[in-house]
Amino acid sequence: MKKYIFFIIISFFYYSEIIAEYQQLAGFPFVGDLNTPFSAHNGPGVVNINDDPYLEIVVSVYNYTFTVDYTGELLWSAYTPREAQPTMSFADVNNDGYLEILQVSRTGLIYILDRFGNNLDGWPKYYGSPAPFYSYMITTPVAYDLNGDGWKEIIWGDFSWNYQSYLYTVNIEGEHVGGFPFPVEPGITGTPAIGDVNNDGSVEIVCMGYYDLYVINKDGDVLYGWPKQPFSGDANFDLTSPVLADLTGDGFLEIIVAASSNDFMSGIPSGLIVYTYDGEILDGWPQNAEDIMYCPVTIADLDNDNSLDIICGREDIYSIGNFVYVFHNDGQPFPGSPYYSFGDVHGPIIAGNINSTPEKELIFDSSLAEASNIRGFIQGINCYGDSLVGFPLRPKGFTSSNSGIFGDLNCDGNLDITIVTEEPVNMDTLWIHVYDLEVPYDPLQIEWKTYQYDFQRLGQYHPPFSFDPPLDFSASVDSHGVNLSWEQPANEQNYAYSLFRDDELLVRTPYTNYCDSLVQSYTTYEYFVKSVYEQGFSPPTDIIEVTTNSISVDPEMPVAVISSAYPNPFSTSTMLSFSLTTNLHELSQINIYNVKGQLVRTLLFSSFPNPCLGMIEVVWDGKDMNGRDVKSGMYFYKLSNNKEEIGKVLKLDD
Repeated sequence: MKKYIFFIIISFFYYSEIIAEYQQLAGFPFVGDLNTPFSAHNGPGVVNINDDPYLEIVVSVYNYTFTVDYTGELLWSAYTPREAQPTMSFADVNNDGYLEILQVSRTGLIYILDRFGNNLDGWPKYYGSPAPFYSYMITTPVAYDLNGDGWKEIIWGDFSWNYQSYLYTVNIEGEHVGGFPFPVEPGITGTPAIGDVNNDGSVEIVCMGYYDLYVINKDGDVLYGWPKQPFSGDANFDLTSPVLADLTGDGFLEIIVAASSNDFMSGIPSGLIVYTYDGEILDGWPQNAEDIMYCPVTIADLDNDNSLDIICGREDIYSIGNFVYVFHNDGQPFPGSPYYSFGDVHGPIIAGNINSTPEKELIFDSSLAEASNIRGFIQGINCYGDSLVGFPLRPKGFTSSNSGIFGDLNCDGNLDITIVTEEPVNMDTLWIHVYDLEVPYDPLQIEWKTYQYDFQRLGQYHPPFSFDPPLDFSASVDSHGVNLSWEQPANEQNYAYSLFRDDELLVRTPYTNYCDSLVQSYTTYEYFVKSVYEQGFSPPTDIIEVTTNSISVDPEMPVAVISSAYPNPFSTSTMLSFSLTTNLHELSQINIYNVKGQLVRTLLFSSFPNPCLGMIEVVWDGKDMNGRDVKSGMYFYKLSNNKEEIGKVLKLDD
């Protein structure tokens, strides 16, 4: 949210030495309608949401969410009414191997869109407040598997001065879980961060109330030592978000926050605070700053000394000055910090190596625009505050809260920066700019690429990582088909895998095994697999050549089914019902899998009465192949000779 907008006429003579800037990719800038007083700030995604190698740009403005490809062409536009907010997160919430888009409307609707812009079944759902929209705020929803059952929960908070506000956690069905919703007065002001703060093997939710910082476990309990108030309660948390990083290298996560003064004119401090996992303030902190800090915090090892640095910006409604703060993790400022900024810095500040020097550079926004042609400023400095050659970029439109996003959009091997700007007077036009920074794209050189670190928006720093392929790829053959398995890369930063057979994509899956039953007997196939990351794919594994034996189920036989399960969820047993429109082979079967794709139970059709055309009802007693009760959680059932999953059931504890 922007607080102030200023316009200033800048002399072209003054900028004559740097007016020649990087070139934009063909097809950009993209020009679209805005038609809203609300900004497209912080949240556009530059991610891979389909199976091609290129990245897509996903933007939400007012009542529409749309996707643009690497050539500047509109792929789709989805109607997301009631003022869907611009900051989105991306996660595979339904375990289909593809990223979904999570966003929230200003009036309390939570949207989950698939890669084609369609709402997931049962969504959007309403969790709003009776507060009027102009006094109501909702944070970006994020997704994480809090309880380890293989399914991500969705976490967000809302804010209202007049009505009760909450931190929410719901499952994929939209149902509240654990001890949530958790009441917070007067509400949540920033995107929650998710991480194992106290190194106990279970993740926590770190969220900012306006007055208090909370650390809450998956059951909705506040950890000992929390909540905390900034600067003894004289400051507040407003329009920024907590971030997490192991600053001291002890295995515990520190919590880094920016706080703003309630009355900076009276000398009450604003600044940066670093808390340890148990609520203590880390030695060397807090560090004060003048005026207001609405800029999200950035974490990076800027000077390559193997210790993390903390970066943040501030604003000043009265002047232009030194608004970019850079600290070592012990609270010592970098020489010359704070650094000069042409205008307020609302962030997010992104960090990466974009030139030939070994240190990382900082790219950030400005609250100023040139009045004569409405061109904004994207500023670039090195870690010592010196301006970069080719900066500031001068995109058309207002850049505040839109510092840019790193990635190789067109997959040409060069690093690009994507910037979304807007027409600040009439609020009727939006521009998407993509500049080629003319340096090789190397993910190991990108430390902080977007708001809240990456597109999951979980707020936890991870060391840069390459797009590594899966490990230990192997295959075996039995009468049911080809069984393939692999291990997750050591970086653990991918979210899915693309499995190929004979150079054709066979399946996209979040799991590390797959049975290819659609094969012919005595036939040779070649397989390889790639890891899928937010912004691209790994190289393939080595090819495995497999020759099948006799396959007992004919994969070419068509089967049409309509299925259901009742009760669902269940505690002891459930009836799986199938309405068959074609005859089944006598050896056909129902396979039941857990969320990891592991086979739990096989129910043979040969044991069922009259396995042919008509209705079949099969009871699953909730036991595995060894007769043991399965754990509570989600399970899938499918026909062994039908490649599509046809149902899912939820097993509950007795």
